[in-house]
Amino acid sequence: MENKAILRLISYCEDIARQLKSNKKDRALVLLNEFEKENKETLSSAREFKIKYLLSLHSHLGKLIGELRQNLGNAMYCVDKLKETIEILKKITDQRDVRDQIIKEVIAPIMKSWGYKKKERAFIKKEGKIIKKVNIYSSQNNEYYDVQFIFEISAKGPNIDLYGERPDNKWFELTEDTDLQRIKEDVKESLMRAVKPFLDKIK
Repeated sequence: MENKAILRLISYCEDIARQLKSNKKDRALVLLNEFEKENKETLSSAREFKIKYLLSLHSHLGKLIGELRQNLGNAMYCVDKLKETIEILKKITDQRDVRDQIIKEVIAPIMKSWGYKKKERAFIKKEGKIIKKVNIYSSQNNEYYDVQFIFEISAKGPNIDLYGERPDNKWFELTEDTDLQRIKEDVKESLMRAVKPFLDKIK
């Protein structure tokens, strides 16, 4: 899953390199100024959300911009630096993909062992006249670099109508700095300790 912010940064690097290869230094400088503005916006997000890897990325891009300004006369040097940066940007992980990976590798096997069927990012089971649903709810403020999700339980049947109950009330946060193995273990622990007992009480 691609994200627009990273794609814009990659596009700037590619466009600047293209202009330098064509010896169009004035156009390259205009793009470099726009690139610097885009990087400052990245820094603003990093500071607001205290995201370490974005701060590190901003530092790298800031250094790159400074080097490009000083070496615009050396097109090949600048193009090589831009290529290196493009490779770095392409390796940045979209945390929405990581969330979906956790659902597939950790949550789905457990829910299926309990008799639940997967539907998008939710799991549903019919027990007699009661329909139970476990939803992996994602925060509406999610960005590619910072994704949060939580377990929500709903149930409908005779004398029962639950919606969006959070048995653990625990958000799981994914960023580039996240220890993925630890998050997977935390998710599994939450399922066994909080979600399963809550579901079992619904009768």
